[in-house]
Amino acid sequence: MLKKGFFVVVFWTLLSIGIVVAIDRAVMPWLVQQNQQIQVPDVVELSLFEADSILVHAGLTMIEAAPEYDPLVPPGLILSQNPEGGSFVKGKGRWVRVVASKGREKVTVPNLQGVSLRQAQLLLQRSRLVLGHISWMYTEDFPERVVISSAPGYRAEVFQGETIDLLVSQGSVPPTAIVPHFVGQSLEGAILLARDAGLKIGKITYLPDEDLLPETVLEQSIKAGQEVSRDAVIDVVVSTIE
Repeated sequence: MLKKGFFVVVFWTLLSIGIVVAIDRAVMPWLVQQNQQIQVPDVVELSLFEADSILVHAGLTMIEAAPEYDPLVPPGLILSQNPEGGSFVKGKGRWVRVVASKGREKVTVPNLQGVSLRQAQLLLQRSRLVLGHISWMYTEDFPERVVISSAPGYRAEVFQGETIDLLVSQGSVPPTAIVPHFVGQSLEGAILLARDAGLKIGKITYLPDEDLLPETVLEQSIKAGQEVSRDAVIDVVVSTIE
């Protein structure tokens, strides 16, 4: 009976020692890890692969949230994280939630034909687009200051923030035009000015002049500011080095 009691005591003693050793070797390290302060790495603007590798190395777990559009951060790079980089968390294996960028959002160009210039500006703003260059054209088909067309055109897929150029009506073609100031302009520039005013450059006379660039307009047959009929022809004298 005494011997049996002795073995019982030994058994429970060894069992207690085993439990203490197990706690010391397994439970205590786990408790230490749970209370360990870990600094969260900053993974913003890194790729998902790079971010995951860095977080795993730090003893943390990356969780991907739904990606979001962003005009500044390229697609596939981390846009934000929670907890933020540099902050501290307790215990290994804690989650770090990351949001990847989808890049710039694409939008559809609205139908601008036939609306006023002011209305077109509002429609572009609502579509998060920017008004670009405005060109003007005389036409009988559209009232004055009404949009004729846009570039890119209706239903085109463009990035948010892109510029949209407009061609706008100047109304009916007037019967007369005001002569532009051609003197000092290049011949090419004078031809463009004349065309925009509904006029034409006629005879071109060349006069040697080494002080000016070749083909600079020296004289014009009708003075600037005069009112003439549309399609009037204006002769010019231009410089030459010969």
